[in-house]
Amino acid sequence: MAPSGHSENDSFDIAIIGGGPAGLFAGISAMEENSAARVVIFEHKSKVARKLLITGGGQCNLTNTLPMNRFVSHYGDASSTVRRVLYGFNNVALAEWFCAHGLKLVTRSDGKVFPHSFKSVDVLETLVKTFQKAGGSIKCRSEVGSVDYDDEANFCIVAGGETYRSGRLIVATGGITYPQTGSDGSAEKLFSGLFRRKNIETVPFESALTPLYPRDYAFDALAGVSLDAVEIHSSDTKNAVISSGGLLFRSDSLSGPAVLDASRYLSKGDRFEVNLVKSTAKSIDSFCEKFEQVARSSTKKTFTEVVHFASLPKRLVECLLKGWPGEEGITKSLARDLSKAEIRLLAGRLMRCPFVVETKGGANQGMVSSGGVPLSALDMKTMRASAIPGLYFCGEIVDVIGDTGGFNLQWAFSSARLAGKSAATSLGNDKDFRSDVYPVE
Repeated sequence: MAPSGHSENDSFDIAIIGGGPAGLFAGISAMEENSAARVVIFEHKSKVARKLLITGGGQCNLTNTLPMNRFVSHYGDASSTVRRVLYGFNNVALAEWFCAHGLKLVTRSDGKVFPHSFKSVDVLETLVKTFQKAGGSIKCRSEVGSVDYDDEANFCIVAGGETYRSGRLIVATGGITYPQTGSDGSAEKLFSGLFRRKNIETVPFESALTPLYPRDYAFDALAGVSLDAVEIHSSDTKNAVISSGGLLFRSDSLSGPAVLDASRYLSKGDRFEVNLVKSTAKSIDSFCEKFEQVARSSTKKTFTEVVHFASLPKRLVECLLKGWPGEEGITKSLARDLSKAEIRLLAGRLMRCPFVVETKGGANQGMVSSGGVPLSALDMKTMRASAIPGLYFCGEIVDVIGDTGGFNLQWAFSSARLAGKSAATSLGNDKDFRSDVYPVE
């Protein structure tokens, strides 16, 4: 991809490492804030934003239409800290920006927002065209080998064998998931020396929002069976609900939105339970009472009555009635013959189906990464490293994980918007600062 807007020069006002959506949007935001700013993106792959192209199976779920007071709750323990950043450029502002730049959007019934074409390439083309039209330069096949820094906020960057200088540096290199796309965690090593000098301790990267591989998995025959609404409870936190949503049984693992979200809170050896009938009853006692009333007056087989009462797939009910190693089966043919103990056993399997995490999906299965630069090291008013003037971070390299459903791309765009504008403003912009900040409720 050829540079656009400026002639070749080794000096830039703002340099950006990483050509993903966060890097592109940070550059766009910087030039919107200061049209005279000379901005360059260094991307070590042959094309920018390869990971964006596979986001959401290539459909690219950009954000979610939840009201912001509920939206910000989808970032776990980081919710209160990232609140200011998300309100500063929220989901409405993001949708308006893309629409203003010619990309039509569509909102599904579940609140997820996509490009109207459901093609991530259209999102990428909008970002690249806007960046280049504003005068930004993109240097692909330019892996950054070293970054030197002095106390006057001057950066010397060696990329693709060439040396460049920049007054401001934005790092948007992503995490470790799908490393073949360029998101390989390389920035952690690149900045390790500088971080040590400034006493910044990074959080090790791990794959996140990933399938779970349970120990002694007994549901291999259910591969392809899915449920629309389950609840996942953590056995280590007084059965607190840690996620809800869809679940997919795979031949060797569990996936689906509820599982991916739950994977943020679970590690090897952790026990968790799944309520497969979230909407049927509020407690095991309630389920037993309601099902017993139905069963006692029923002439149907146990299997048929459970399928009807719990609204579950037949293959799943067969598995639950049969049981698994170490568990007894429920063998009464007719529902009316079930004992109270058998009904309670059935209710337990339906509402507290137990699993133990053996392992989690790796770098080629996780949707995003946990770890990276901790929020405590950043000024959340600017996304600047508190101890390093002129150095900004945005996107997945920051230790923030949102739930599935558009929350992680929204974080990428919101944090990039703030980093780009802050970097441009710090250059000494003459015109009035044009803030996009929405009041925090």
